[in-house]
Amino acid sequence: MTIVLPGKRAALFLQNELQKELKSAYLAPEIISFGEWIEGQSDLVSIDPTVALCHLYPIYDAKFPGKESFDQFLTWGKQLINDWNEIGRYMLDDKTVYQNLKDIQQ
Repeated sequence: MTIVLPGKRAALFLQNELQKELKSAYLAPEIISFGEWIEGQSDLVSIDPTVALCHLYPIYDAKFPGKESFDQFLTWGKQLINDWNEIGRYMLDDKTVYQNLKDIQQ
């Protein structure tokens, strides 16, 4: 049996609660996050966020030469990659998301 939960934190919490409740040895179900389940169903492989940042910075620097150092880019580049992951995970229309962000900023 596999239990699929929204995130890793929920999976860890459930594992801890099972250990507290069941005092003897037991055969635990596999407890995974929704993201892990999706990855298991797909032939696609997730890229490590650090590797993604190392690929993204030269592209950013080519578009905006010398605007920021890699260290400066790291402060918001991680959030950018997380945002892209969320857009992909929830299959959102990226143009709508960016338009909403632009509207909020204005």
